[in-house]
Amino acid sequence: MLTEYCLEILPRKMSAGIAVFQAVAPVLSAFVDFLAAGNLLSNAGGLSKVVAELNEDIVAASRDERNWGPSKASIMAANRAGVDTCDENALRRFMIE
Repeated sequence: MLTEYCLEILPRKMSAGIAVFQAVAPVLSAFVDFLAAGNLLSNAGGLSKVVAELNEDIVAASRDERNWGPSKASIMAANRAGVDTCDENALRRFMIE
């Protein structure tokens, strides 16, 4: 389930730059380690290793447009066109065009 989330769901749904995807594995590993330190996660060692091994694959999957869902593809196209995706009117105009 963790691998599916990192390599399929996250890259398909999350519209973000490469720096965000490069941070996923280190941040997620740190969170797993935090849970382990508090005895809140029994299989933390295995999960931390899986996440660390997925680092490059997470970044690659985020760059591969074949992994993008329709919403993410639209937002990323708007970003490439220089549209302020936080501006609802600008985004609406872009989608209509």
